[in-house]
Amino acid sequence: MQIEFNNKIYIIDFKDAAKKAVEKTLAFVADNQQSILMSLPVVAAIIKFIHRARVEERLRRKELKSNNSIWDRRRMHMWDLKRPLNNRERRELDERMKRGEEMVYILESMRVLR
Repeated sequence: MQIEFNNKIYIIDFKDAAKKAVEKTLAFVADNQQSILMSLPVVAAIIKFIHRARVEERLRRKELKSNNSIWDRRRMHMWDLKRPLNNRERRELDERMKRGEEMVYILESMRVLR
């Protein structure tokens, strides 16, 4: 394969490049075997910590999104709220919707619509 870079043509043989990379990696592992074995538990703990933090953050955001939004079945739209509705507000919302009012107007009058 030919690659042109800075007006020069380089011919790259990927098979040879891959062999050289594998040889260098194996030589590095053989020379630094003790330090690699010492650092593996630390690296594994860091990876586990990062993974757990990402999972917790994703769950926290999902919960926050579900608590601070409400689905309007009539308009087929998700409304974002400033804060979660309490029981009294939910009851009032249900009663007013049964009377035929639109959810968006009810939420605006309650001053909870973002």
